[in-house]
Amino acid sequence: MEIQESLFTTENIAYVVFAILAVIVAFTLIKKVASCLLRTVVFLLMLAALAYIYLNYIDKGEENADQQKTEYRTPSSKV
Repeated sequence: MEIQESLFTTENIAYVVFAILAVIVAFTLIKKVASCLLRTVVFLLMLAALAYIYLNYIDKGEENADQQKTEYRTPSSKV
């Protein structure tokens, strides 16, 4: 039987350190990108909800107000 060479020999230590650093950097980048994407999605959902509320409630309220306008009487001036 052959004896398997250990991964942590002096020849492989640079490879192991590089692999660990690559995993740490990749995890950090994925975490930053995911949080930024999450904030963007939440912002777009809030923007869509505000647009929906404006178009369905506030805008129709203004149309109803325009239809119900009455002329105000001005007090007659006595001379």
